[in-house]
Amino acid sequence: MKRLVKKPLGQLLKDRGLLKQEDLEKALAHQRKKGGLLGKIMVEMNLIDESIITEALMIQYGYPYMHIKNYSCDKEIVKLLPQEISREYCAIVIDRIEQVFILCICDPLNQEAIDTIKDRLKGKIRIFVSTMSEINQAIDKIYKE
Repeated sequence: MKRLVKKPLGQLLKDRGLLKQEDLEKALAHQRKKGGLLGKIMVEMNLIDESIITEALMIQYGYPYMHIKNYSCDKEIVKLLPQEISREYCAIVIDRIEQVFILCICDPLNQEAIDTIKDRLKGKIRIFVSTMSEINQAIDKIYKE
């Protein structure tokens, strides 16, 4: 997907006063050393809240946000995607409107995840961003039932 805001994630957060330069440098050093997604690294290092990362992705790429807690998920639709795939990609299909599946995912830039889910569902998807914790809570609740 094309960026709406050209700044890298760390720079965007720093410019908005949400991240200190020294914290950004720590996260970037960790990323260079061990790899991984910068946003996830910053959350794991407790440098920033995951909701801020989600908001930044919305700003950068124009994805809409979905509060899964406030949505009545269609359990039969959710279960079309196996729990293992939902957990692996931190993604959950919450509904289908006409022939389009509504997908909430914490990393909307993960093309492998998007392709795998599209292939599994054999249909079109509309992507929404949600936080990792919201998605995991929804997965726990729905697959438990």
